Amino acid sequence: MTLHRLSRIAAAVLAIVVLPNVIWAQESIQAAQTLYASASYDEALALLDRLQVEQLPPEDVRSVQQNRALCLLALGRSQDAEIAIAAVVNADPRYRPDDSTASPRVRTAFREVRVRLLPGIIKTRYTAARGLYDEQRWSEAVPALQEVQSLVTDHDLTDDQRKDVAEYKVLTDGFLKLAEAAATPPPPPGPPAPAPEPPPVAPPSTVDYDRVFDATDSTVTPPVTIRQEMPRWIKGALALPGPGAVEITVSKSGVVERATIVQSMVSFYDRQVLDATKNWRYQPAQLDGRPVRFKKQIRITFQ
Repeated sequence: MTLHRLSRIAAAVLAIVVLPNVIWAQESIQAAQTLYASASYDEALALLDRLQVEQLPPEDVRSVQQNRALCLLALGRSQDAEIAIAAVVNADPRYRPDDSTASPRVRTAFREVRVRLLPGIIKTRYTAARGLYDEQRWSEAVPALQEVQSLVTDHDLTDDQRKDVAEYKVLTDGFLKLAEAAATPPPPPGPPAPAPEPPPVAPPSTVDYDRVFDATDSTVTPPVTIRQEMPRWIKGALALPGPGAVEITVSKSGVVERATIVQSMVSFYDRQVLDATKNWRYQPAQLDGRPVRFKKQIRITFQ
């Protein structure tokens, strides 16, 4: 018996085993919804608990957990309901119950659990998305980063939570732009052009790509900021100092290889700024498609 024939038989057996379970599960979910609508919460919950969710597609698993949460809330089993809601939120952080069908109590329960879990989910999803980016799996990295971008601006986040995840917004925005650019396929080739006359031999390039460029070099594209966080001023420690400035040199790999205070503020804060530059990251400056070193000055003001 050939390998191809064995594969076809295995696929047929899998369809025979799995598809009836999926169809039966969907019918059971509909039956549970009918029982819930008639206030038969215990019966609906028992029917949902008998389903083998590990054999169901993700959308049916979410539906089972959603309906379990509704039954548990109706039965006053708040702790169990929170566990079911957490499973729904972790599977789909952007899910919210429909305002037209869910009661205010259900919507409030989902919102409270979701708000509590969102910061942790954002950090976990960012780590996974960054892993896809580092592996250059652009088609998967782009939607993963877009999901994180949506979550860090979610209107349910509290002010303190927004501050906690602020750096993830900056990082996600930067890496998403890079991933989208890498994922964009090149345009299809046009018709071949006629062979041009051989150009005159150009003299060897005299550009020194290893030197440090700055804003006076109009042919150089400056570095793009990915992460550039200033240390916080400790309120009440001293009166706010005057403005200052730090001069940095961004390397070809996008890190700060040199930093100098060119306008001092306060000596201890000057040191904090210099320490902070070690963690700043940039998309390197470009010249003729090559990364180059670039010197720039950053003004610092206090408000």
